[in-house]
Amino acid sequence: MCRVFSLIVVLLLCPAGALDASGPSNASALPTSVELWIEGVPAGASHSVAAPRAACALLIDDLRMTQAVDAEGGKTVVLLGPGIHNGDFESGTVDCNSYLVERTSISDATPQLPAASGKKFAVMVADPKVQLHIPRLIKYLDMPDLKNGRCFVFSVKVRAKKEPGAMRFAAVSVLFKDKNQQFVAEYHGDQFAVNADGWVEARVAFDYDRGIIKKTPDAPTSMAKLAAMVEAERAKWPSYDITPRADDGRNLALSVAKWEGRAGIPGAPFRVWAVGASWTGALASMSYRLEYAIRQQFPNAPPIDFKSQTGNGCPWNYARGWISQFVLADQPDLILFYTHGDLDKLDLMLTDIRRHSTADIIVPSLHLMGPDDAEPARWVETFHAGHNFEISALRAVCKKHGVEFVENRRELAEYLTRIGKRPSALLRDVAHQNEEGLCRSWDNIVRHIAKPAQFNYDFASRERRLLVAPPAKTATESVVLSDGWSAVDGIVRTSKPGERIRVDFIGNRIDVLGRAANGGGTVRVLIDGQPADQASAFYSTYIMPHPKSFPWKIGGPGPGDVGLHAVELVKNVVAQSWKITLTSETGDYRLEGSETGLDGEGNSTKAFTSRSGQIHIDPELWRYNRQENKGVFTYGNRAGDQYTFNVYRSAVGQVSFAATKPLPLHQPLVENLPNGKHTLELVTQGSGDVAVESFYVFQPPEK
Repeated sequence: MCRVFSLIVVLLLCPAGALDASGPSNASALPTSVELWIEGVPAGASHSVAAPRAACALLIDDLRMTQAVDAEGGKTVVLLGPGIHNGDFESGTVDCNSYLVERTSISDATPQLPAASGKKFAVMVADPKVQLHIPRLIKYLDMPDLKNGRCFVFSVKVRAKKEPGAMRFAAVSVLFKDKNQQFVAEYHGDQFAVNADGWVEARVAFDYDRGIIKKTPDAPTSMAKLAAMVEAERAKWPSYDITPRADDGRNLALSVAKWEGRAGIPGAPFRVWAVGASWTGALASMSYRLEYAIRQQFPNAPPIDFKSQTGNGCPWNYARGWISQFVLADQPDLILFYTHGDLDKLDLMLTDIRRHSTADIIVPSLHLMGPDDAEPARWVETFHAGHNFEISALRAVCKKHGVEFVENRRELAEYLTRIGKRPSALLRDVAHQNEEGLCRSWDNIVRHIAKPAQFNYDFASRERRLLVAPPAKTATESVVLSDGWSAVDGIVRTSKPGERIRVDFIGNRIDVLGRAANGGGTVRVLIDGQPADQASAFYSTYIMPHPKSFPWKIGGPGPGDVGLHAVELVKNVVAQSWKITLTSETGDYRLEGSETGLDGEGNSTKAFTSRSGQIHIDPELWRYNRQENKGVFTYGNRAGDQYTFNVYRSAVGQVSFAATKPLPLHQPLVENLPNGKHTLELVTQGSGDVAVESFYVFQPPEK
């Protein structure tokens, strides 16, 4: 699902003094308003291509916004909802502004068209005279004190009407602005299909500081429904064998262990990221094929959380930026790449993943595309769409990094030869697959969702649990407890202050698992002898583009996502918000941090390191920074364009074991450390009960 912009609700924020001290402290970067958007997408509508649209309606009801101290909903405050700030429109008024909207109104529920909540709902009708951009609605609320929590969820119920050119999609977004109405941070939810058959929830959940959307996995679709969908789809075309072969899945040992319940965090979803070009996006639109294959082969697998990040024609050269900038911070279990590029850049990307993540990786070779070639012998081993390379070389790079390589191109060629057709039979245009092509590519991929007789690596070499009762001890790792702990049923407990657990481990991340309860205590966290909340361990968030004016996609001399895909965090890093502002039409920019202030000026075509040494920008990760055509240079950005991102510390200084009722506890302690030997210590504080079950270690396979 892709992100879209939707209905706007603007929240006036509290005064600066009410902000949590851990938030931005530079007054110029403090958010002073928040826009919550709900946007309806009429048939054919987009931000970039003008198209006629009808005066179609989006029905809106049951607006809800909550604030919590954690992503699990602890100590939740309801900010907006039924009976609260007219979240269900029962007052009989819309209380909203609008944009690109012909009219808004309140409608009474009927037996034929009930409200999602209460007896009334709002109706937003798109302006049919507008042919570009997306209609929205705007509502205003006071902003709560961020000391009450920095995890938010905004949701709305939406549906379409039975009418020509009806609304097709809706989504919600939350955007923070400063006093000058400049963006500080943005959180965009997924696009949800709407129809006239019933109400659908569109939602976005996020952590204000970390900037990563906390996506709740969809409830698993029933296996019967999934099976019916898949089999009906595959039955449209000639038979195709997807029986796993002896070597299929040999590089997926950790994934298989998680699907079987032998590895992973209990209760956590299995997270998949698909990253690449529009070809990747097309595959992602059929992600149910992956869910079905996993659940068919491994019935007890956890829920599947599928996410994607794609750009028009985006090759490995720039996709590697997304990986390092924010994808790895979301702790994927499996990464799927389906694009092209320069093989040396693929090598760099895979090296980055293997040094910083334990995720398994699947790379299928790309399908056949371009003008028909009448000779099948030439279909298999060479790719000729902008980045010429031999498939054998691609295969070698994947083997070097232990990637599950899918011989998609070869198998599609064999299929075409068998049915007597040419490559165009699997294409909807010169480059993109049609429904049959996508189905066959998924057939080739899911064949690898299997448990072979032997894997190429031991899953415990990458992720493993260290028990505390009895304390784990190996040649390289150990758990040592002070005398004040008592062990019962595999859990160690203490209510004494100053008790310690020391864990020597190898890896780049460690989590604690235990039990939280009423009256639970707290522990201080130390890593390598220093407080963990002072550790030099950081992540960054997606680099959000803010073009100077509409359309909300920075235009450039070529297709695709234009602009900076990643920055490198170098030294003396401080958690804060960053803003890059283009100051000329030829790629000049300035970099400003909410804590650091002005940190230097650079140019999109040249390597740049900020004055403080915190940020390095590689021009090779700035797509379409400058293009040359017959001696004429064209730059992808305009003066006034901006990019924003956050940097946050990936460690916690203390952990609370308190809860209103007994609950399992899972807490990442330190993430994104240098991959090597480390010492973790937990030190109890006060007299509350602390119950620890185990530690979970992540050790990427390369250094």
